[in-house]
Amino acid sequence: MLALDARQLTQDDVDALIAAESPLDTNGIPQFGGVGDIVCDASFRYETGSSEERLAILESQGLAVSEFNIQDAAPVDITQCQPLNLFGENAASPEALEYVVQQSSTNNDIDQSVFNANFGGELFDLPGGTVAFNVGYETRRETARFVPSAADEVGLGRTAESPITGGSYSTDEYYGEVFVPIIDPDMEIPYLYDAQFEASYRNIDNSIAGEAEAWTVGFQLSPIEGLQFRGNMTESLRAPSLDELFSPITTSFQSADDPCDDRNINDRPNFQANCIAEGVRTDTNGDGIADGTIRSNVQTAPARGRAGGNPNLSN
Repeated sequence: MLALDARQLTQDDVDALIAAESPLDTNGIPQFGGVGDIVCDASFRYETGSSEERLAILESQGLAVSEFNIQDAAPVDITQCQPLNLFGENAASPEALEYVVQQSSTNNDIDQSVFNANFGGELFDLPGGTVAFNVGYETRRETARFVPSAADEVGLGRTAESPITGGSYSTDEYYGEVFVPIIDPDMEIPYLYDAQFEASYRNIDNSIAGEAEAWTVGFQLSPIEGLQFRGNMTESLRAPSLDELFSPITTSFQSADDPCDDRNINDRPNFQANCIAEGVRTDTNGDGIADGTIRSNVQTAPARGRAGGNPNLSN
C-alpha cells in the first residue's frame, strides 16, 4: 500500500538529512528542502510476494526499506510527487494538480440471452365465438460484471473502495393463456351486448431467487354497445435485478429523521409520549425533566454503513 502526504520540513528533518549525507546545495541546505518547505512524504507497505529487483527500485528512490513483501504489481512512481497547497483559490500548482487528479470510470457489462418457444391456436367454437389458447417455454440467462477504475477499486479520491464484482442467474419459465368469448353482439341478447373471459398463468424457476407463480383472471362485459366494464384479479412478482444482486458493496454515509429529535418531536402528537415510553433519554436541557426530546446523532451527523447488491434476495 502506498501512503502519500505533504508536510513542512522541521529543523529535526533537516538535521536528519544532513546526518544521512543527503546532497547539499551551494548554501549547505539539503537539496530535499529547508526548514518550512512543503515536501511530499511517502511510505510503502506490501503484504504478499517478494522481489529483489523492486526492492532495489525503492532504495534507488531514496526510501528507507526494511522487511516487507512486495506485490506483483509494479511500485507506484512517486518521483513526480508535488506539494499540494489546499489553502486559497488557485493556490495549487498545475504540477500538483496533474499528480493528484485523474479521470475515473466504471465499466458495467450486462449480457442477456433468451430462448423462447410457443405455439397456440383455436380449440373449439362456442356460441359467443372461438376459444383460443397459447402455451410456451422461455429460458433466460443474465450476466453482469462491474469493473471500476484502478483508483476507485482502492478507494482513492472522494469515494469508498469499490471492488470488482459480478454474477449471473438463469430462469426456466412455462406459461399459458386462454381466451373465451361468452357472448357475441350477433347473438342479440338484450342488455348483454358482449362478454369475454381470459386467463393466464406463468411458472418461473429462478436459479437465485427461487420458484414462483404469476397468474391473472379477467372478465369483460358490455351491457350495451359503447359501455364496457372490465375487471381482473392478478398475482404477480418481481425478481431481483442484476444490479440489486451483484453491485459492489461499498461504504456509505446516511442520515435519518429521528422522531425523538427536538426538530421532529412536534411533527406528530404521539411522538413525545412514544419516545418517553421507549426509554429514550429525553432530558435535553439537563434539568432532570424528561421533556421528550433529544439531539439525535443519526440526524446530526451521517452514520457509516454499507450499500450494494445482495445475492440472497428472493422474489
